[in-house]
Amino acid sequence: MAQVPDDKPTEFPRNRSIVPLKNIDPKLLNNIQGDIFPTFPKKVEQFIFFSITNPDAFRKKLAKFREHITTAASVIKHLEEIEECRRRNKGLPKPWPKDRMHKLIQYQIGFSHTGMEVLEVGSPGDQLLMNGQKQEALDLGDEPAPESTPQNFVGKYWTKDWREKKIDGVILAASESDDTCNEACTNAVDIFGDSIKIEFKEEGKVRDEEGHEHFGWVDGISQPSLNGLVDPHKGQLECDPGVVIMGLK
Repeated sequence: MAQVPDDKPTEFPRNRSIVPLKNIDPKLLNNIQGDIFPTFPKKVEQFIFFSITNPDAFRKKLAKFREHITTAASVIKHLEEIEECRRRNKGLPKPWPKDRMHKLIQYQIGFSHTGMEVLEVGSPGDQLLMNGQKQEALDLGDEPAPESTPQNFVGKYWTKDWREKKIDGVILAASESDDTCNEACTNAVDIFGDSIKIEFKEEGKVRDEEGHEHFGWVDGISQPSLNGLVDPHKGQLECDPGVVIMGLK
């Protein structure tokens, strides 16, 4: 594993939308999923949308998967190791060969309100989450399809998957290469086995257009700087951590 010299503190690149501050409480960092803060470093990512077919088995599998979830503390460690990798590879032509890349397997998991109901988690107390994203789609600017109604909004450009599939949760796998990301996805699905049904997947990759995220949208415009956790860019929106992270103010 790469070691960062003590006399050369790591400076995280300013081209990240989120630049974490140093000396954050380790207890806090170990209790936050890493793509919430400070966000995964990645070249490739896959979102695995699933429904839960066996809640009892899923709970047991989730306990095992929890060991693999990438925390904020792990992400900061990855960022340090990546900077050390860049120093070692300085002067080498890009793209670097696979054996010169820093291998990354990173996971995160999230649940819809329907998934929480299946698992009998109880009410989250967040009405927007309980309503579901489809209820807010019009307010977010999605154009309605001809068959859309006030009671059942359907987006004009939604694919069949988004229109018809039941989504209880999503697993995010993020890596430095296609091969590693595919390996990560296979391992995650194997852990959960037949306790879930894979409804569909979405894949994103680093794009040639500078300033665009993995699915082609302009990057960095919706990711706020969290007060006390992030070194903000000039003009970046700022908010209290509790707006994004449960349990904080």
